Amino acid sequence: MHRILALSFVTLVGCKGEDKAQTPTPKPTTPEPAPTPTEVTPPTPTPPAPAPTPAHDVSKIKFTGAPEDWTVADGKIELFVAVNESKFPVDNATFQFQYGFEDSSPTTDADFDKKSKVPGGALYESTKQKTFRYVLDNGSGPKIVCGGSLYRDTDYNKIPKERDAVIAKVKKVCATAKL
Repeated sequence: MHRILALSFVTLVGCKGEDKAQTPTPKPTTPEPAPTPTEVTPPTPTPPAPAPTPAHDVSKIKFTGAPEDWTVADGKIELFVAVNESKFPVDNATFQFQYGFEDSSPTTDADFDKKSKVPGGALYESTKQKTFRYVLDNGSGPKIVCGGSLYRDTDYNKIPKERDAVIAKVKKVCATAKL
């Protein structure tokens, strides 16, 4: 904020040999407008995530058959497929799938239009949402879930063979999830 400090001063001006003190006429000044205070809302602190209990620790979930070049960690399965020779917009297609434990809102048949029984659980697919989800029994603990997008969009439709091969492979890997 700027403050204007007004000072009075007297200037001595000589008129026809006389010393005469004059007070200059002050120029009207318009004070600078005070800056509009902007309200800064401090970010709401995110509460720390609760420490995972051993039964809910996603690092305990293991998969069989995941290729070594796939990254499987922290509840995600990620992989890149080189597609330099195709009409795909970039050189590598990125695929990402999630895994973890079923939350308090369990998967229902209404969420998906296809349901298949698989050893130890079920595979749900939604053609409308273009997703799939494995729900596997975990003994007495929470159910393990694994799935994600079917990658049925404009860009991935340009590489159908690569996409379908990845989806088929990740479905096989998801089906093997165990603690």
